[in-house]
Amino acid sequence: MICAIQPQKANREQYGYTIQVQPGVYQSDNITLKPITLISLNELPDELHNAWVTCLASKKRKRLKAFTLLNDEGFKFIPKPFKWFIIELWQLISTKEDDDMALNLTPKDIKQIGEMWGKNLFNHGELEELFSTLPVEKRLKSLKLEERFIGLKPEERLAGLSRSEIKELEKKLREAK
Repeated sequence: MICAIQPQKANREQYGYTIQVQPGVYQSDNITLKPITLISLNELPDELHNAWVTCLASKKRKRLKAFTLLNDEGFKFIPKPFKWFIIELWQLISTKEDDDMALNLTPKDIKQIGEMWGKNLFNHGELEELFSTLPVEKRLKSLKLEERFIGLKPEERLAGLSRSEIKELEKKLREAK
């Protein structure tokens, strides 16, 4: 379990998280929680292998150290699409104060992040399989209007319309001329 906000000692101990494996990493002596490791991002050492997650810590100083480490030492190891993600993330949270982890993402922002990851992490076949699980309405909604009709003959474009709807279209076409 990863905690962005440092858990208070009393809360940790209440659940048996008294064994510190290393700074920021705790094991519980409670038999039901033993398999669940607790990681406190604010307590992890400032090292490159931790920076990938400590950039999400609640303490501003910790986040900035993580981004500095990634910039100074880690960027050469990051694939290009992930670099853009890290840059955008840095822009979103670098100005936030301690314990302010709210990200105001619009549906458009979330869609753009999903598109970035989808194009770079999945091959064409995997994307086709993923999209085939979506309802047709949702798949069509993501297309521009003119893209929805590509490859269809004129009579196929009108399939599903009632006679009155077709007559209404004919009337509008005559008026447009």
